[in-house]
Amino acid sequence: MNPYCIFRAPDNTAVSVVILLSRLTSCPFAVKSGGHAAFNGASNIEGGITVSLAALNAITVSSDKKSVAVGPGNTWNAVYTKLQTYNLAVIGGRVAPIGTGGLTTGGGISFFSSIYGWACDNVNSYDVVLSTGVQVTASPSSLPDLYWSLRGGGNNFGIVVNFTMQQSHCLVATCGWYPGLP
Repeated sequence: MNPYCIFRAPDNTAVSVVILLSRLTSCPFAVKSGGHAAFNGASNIEGGITVSLAALNAITVSSDKKSVAVGPGNTWNAVYTKLQTYNLAVIGGRVAPIGTGGLTTGGGISFFSSIYGWACDNVNSYDVVLSTGVQVTASPSSLPDLYWSLRGGGNNFGIVVNFTMQQSHCLVATCGWYPGLP
């Protein structure tokens, strides 16, 4: 694929700006979190703007350690490695180099899906940039229709710039599993 340009968004505001520029110029865009999808054009676009979310890679554990804010530019290896230092885990991908954004918005099968559901079932809220360039937070109590649409609905409803995930019931030490192991 040959995009006209690749826009590396440094922050959430820049994602809003590129959406507005895309609308103003009628230039199509594609969004890339990890870029692992196996089909042509999944996270890239011919003759448009590829929006890379790689720099949106913060991982922030809440003060009560019950939730974790995860940027879509992370890989699951980065998330698991960071959370291991807190003896915490979230329900996420099974393959270390996969991006958090695409896997989570697409559903997200985990090693623990049969017990705790898919990755999207463990998201408390989504920070999303809408087609208007406005950033909103979707949760069961705030914009619930958007929240339920994002749970496995892909990137068709906006660009997720942050996932607030619940900390898993399964701590790394008690599960006996580490992402680096086969």
